[in-house]
Amino acid sequence: MKEIDICIVSGSRPDLLNKTLLSFNENLLKYFRINKVFVNIDTIFGDENDRNICIKIIDSYFEESTINKTKNPSFGASVKWLWSNVSNNPFLHLEDDWLCLQKINPQFIINSLNKKTKSVSLLSYNHGKKGDNEFSSIYKKYKLFGFISREKIIPHFNMSPSFFDGEFGKNCSDLMDPELDPEKQFREGVNEELFKYAKKYKCKFLKSDTGEPIVKDIGREWQKNNSINKFVSNGKSYWEI
Repeated sequence: MKEIDICIVSGSRPDLLNKTLLSFNENLLKYFRINKVFVNIDTIFGDENDRNICIKIIDSYFEESTINKTKNPSFGASVKWLWSNVSNNPFLHLEDDWLCLQKINPQFIINSLNKKTKSVSLLSYNHGKKGDNEFSSIYKKYKLFGFISREKIIPHFNMSPSFFDGEFGKNCSDLMDPELDPEKQFREGVNEELFKYAKKYKCKFLKSDTGEPIVKDIGREWQKNNSINKFVSNGKSYWEI
């Protein structure tokens, strides 16, 4: 059984966090040997009491964990801190508002991480049906001699539930700007140092045998039900609560 680390980004939303960990524990985590668990819990979307309940939920799933309780919520700072602490083991990046829909073969994940592929992204409904696409990429048209020419393929690393190579994650953390949305920093024109480093590598999709998604975002419905909106401007994420 392969050993992994786990990184969890969480707001103070106990109900969502418990649903997330319940589904991932049943379908994925129990098939791995857990080495270290790092959790960042901000008070966003709740208060200190909600955060304390989240800590109890974490303790109920993991024998030992390192928990960071911040005063000022920041998605970028959370990810930077989490990734900076991982070992060289592969690690799972997980947020508090996802469901794992089916059992996952751990050997596929371990076998997929290599010198070129540094991440395995669990296919979600937000990605659409990607049965024909093996890797997560952005296709961008560029100009050649003033004319629109062929597309170039840019690897796309996701902050949806994904496994990462440990060394790659730590190197990315060193280059991350804590003020910016972490996923956007992997894209061209946001954090050029991180983009230049990461674009040399690939992110592979893990999907079902039929090409269907295997994880589901439950945060968007929660946002809608609670009249909360997310905006991204100049690489920064903002919440309207």
